[in-house]
Amino acid sequence: SAGQTTESVTETVTAYDATKVIEGSCGSNAKYVLDTDGVLTITGTGPITTKPWANYIKKLTKIVIGNGITSILDEAFYNYSYYVYSENGAVNVTYIQIPGSVTEIGRRAFAGAGANTNLSLSIANGVKTINNDAFNSSGLTSVSIPSSVTSIGESAFRNCSKLTSVTVTKNVKKMGTGIFSDCDKLTSVNLNSGLQLIGSEMFLDCDALQTIDIPSSVTAIGDSAFYGCDLLENVKLHSGLKTI
Repeated sequence: SAGQTTESVTETVTAYDATKVIEGSCGSNAKYVLDTDGVLTITGTGPITTKPWANYIKKLTKIVIGNGITSILDEAFYNYSYYVYSENGAVNVTYIQIPGSVTEIGRRAFAGAGANTNLSLSIANGVKTINNDAFNSSGLTSVSIPSSVTSIGESAFRNCSKLTSVTVTKNVKKMGTGIFSDCDKLTSVNLNSGLQLIGSEMFLDCDALQTIDIPSSVTAIGDSAFYGCDLLENVKLHSGLKTI
């Protein structure tokens, strides 16, 4: 009305404030927020020790772990069963970000993740240990192991049915059985020079694999490393190899 003025007020609101579904603590100094788009953001410092998002596993679309988090607990994004079944994982996730502050990825942490999608993984240099079944039956399409990784557990990337390309860096010294077994779309394998070992059953039943170049640094190939690779017809071996 006449004689009155209207004041414009600008307020800054953090993006997730109006859209968050749940939030809280997931470690002594770690916090999480899940928004209505299914984006789970974890911030703070230290290890992730609980998974209060367990009832929302199927709703997750992205998992963004902030720098400062140091480890990811076993089955962090997988609801337990005796065997790995992809349907018990975060099947609708399309993107996972793991920062360099994380040194260890727990057993079955991301098993089944992205099974219904094409999963993109950003894993920074700094991670040292990828434990058993960490990404078993996930929807990963490619994997590049950071040079910081020294240990990969049994079946860590087993049965990733969309996985076509893997790169394994030279510093992996400890390998569990069957790391990439049953990845039946895998066609490109890049084993970095300096790698010393190819683990037992590492590429077991990788039906699409046709060629592989074993670096001269490799001294041992484990039992059944390429067993069941029916299309494999071009294998380059070098003089450094001592044990098959």
